[in-house]
Amino acid sequence: MHLMTCEKLSKSYSLIQLIDAVDFSIDSADKIGLIGINGTGKSTFLKLIVGIEPADSGQIMAMKNLRINYLEQEQDFSGDHTVLEQVFGSRSETMTLIRKYEHTMQALSLAPHDETLQREFDTLTGQMTSNQLFDLEFQVKSILNALGIENFDAKIGTLSGGQKKRVALAEALVTPCDLLVLDEPTNHLDSKTIFWLESYLKQRSGALIMITHDRYFLDRIVNKTIELSRGKLYEYMGNYAYFIEKKSERMALEASMSQKQKNMYKRELAWMRAGVQARSTKSKSRIQRFQILKSEMKNDTDLEMGIEVGYSRLGGKIIEIKSLGMAFDDNILFDHFEYFFAQNDRIGIVGDNGVGKTTLLNLIAGTLKQTSGT
Repeated sequence: MHLMTCEKLSKSYSLIQLIDAVDFSIDSADKIGLIGINGTGKSTFLKLIVGIEPADSGQIMAMKNLRINYLEQEQDFSGDHTVLEQVFGSRSETMTLIRKYEHTMQALSLAPHDETLQREFDTLTGQMTSNQLFDLEFQVKSILNALGIENFDAKIGTLSGGQKKRVALAEALVTPCDLLVLDEPTNHLDSKTIFWLESYLKQRSGALIMITHDRYFLDRIVNKTIELSRGKLYEYMGNYAYFIEKKSERMALEASMSQKQKNMYKRELAWMRAGVQARSTKSKSRIQRFQILKSEMKNDTDLEMGIEVGYSRLGGKIIEIKSLGMAFDDNILFDHFEYFFAQNDRIGIVGDNGVGKTTLLNLIAGTLKQTSGT
């Protein structure tokens, strides 16, 4: 089934042309990996598809009532919601009914003799049964457990950055949709959870398009790979390994054509420098072709990743941590942690999901205030 078609889609920021008149389509059986070097506009392209950002030109034609779930790289969750409230927060009728059932069941547990609540609970139970939603509720909780979220009543504000990402992923996975759009879904996941997600996505029906830098994850899931490079989309009907093979062939062909173009440019430049006067129609047309060739040579420059290596020389100590403690309400992540970061340290931080790895990085970077210590 055909879900979406993009025609001549373009998007730029200031003078940077991220997407330049691209054509693209998505079918219901597609599992697509979107790749490209950082800064080429991959996340922007996803936002155009889901309708968060408008295109400068072109059009997107989608199937009527197309349902899209989108996992962004960053989440802006309310700290007052519980995990289940967040996951069941979709406005769909299915999720609304499950949310009402969960709320009523929790209220009834606090007031078991409330007849009004009991009648409402009985009504909702009947609706859940007739719509076969108990299986979906069980599936939601199973997905949360698989992603390392076990306390369904925990407030979102008490969760670590990695846990919030996994709650957002669960929300995207469980809400019924025709097209699932994931931006870096494996971030903040350990290898065990990535393996589970890989199995889940392979078995899931419906279209998928995702950005990830995990080549093995791509190899095992996608059946189509698209590369965004210099504003253009290049489509390959296979996984990442197939993409590498076919891109090598494309690059070799482009290199051959580029060399031919350079050789032609050298010949025409030598002809121009010889001082040939444009006295004939043939000479004038040849000069015009040279100007076009010269313009193409200027524009045919590939993107390169620059790495800044300049730094001011520091002493041996970079950062010193003394008696560092961090807690969210009653959840103590760590206490009296001490470490001395030397100039040439290369440090890997490991640990189970939710123990505070991302929080520690934010404390070191100064973007989060510690509970105690310096």
